[in-house]
Amino acid sequence: MKIIKTNKYAQMTGMSKARLKTKIYKTIIPITQQIYSDESWQGVNRVWKAFDELGLDWNMTESYYGSGQYDKTMPPERKTWKFEINFTNQNGRQNTMYGVLIAAGAAGVDDPLARYDIIVSMG
Repeated sequence: MKIIKTNKYAQMTGMSKARLKTKIYKTIIPITQQIYSDESWQGVNRVWKAFDELGLDWNMTESYYGSGQYDKTMPPERKTWKFEINFTNQNGRQNTMYGVLIAAGAAGVDDPLARYDIIVSMG
């Protein structure tokens, strides 16, 4: 019996960036159409889990509260995660798609992130 090793990222190999982006968006739409109210970022973690289940070769590159290093709004109105997805495109070339996930506060002024929704953008 011959054992065939499979690369977990193989299912995303050979796609154009546009096709890959569409596949990812279709997968995470149900996650991004909800309002969450938890302290452990369950909605955000569901997106990361979906990336893993799709077999994406991805990693988080940065995360921060507010809109950047100069935003000192307290309490913070959002949390941002930046990520990148590495893939082999339809021409057999290594490529990287960059993205951002924002958990935007949807609660009151005192604690905006007590409830949040999720926005994901990739390019």
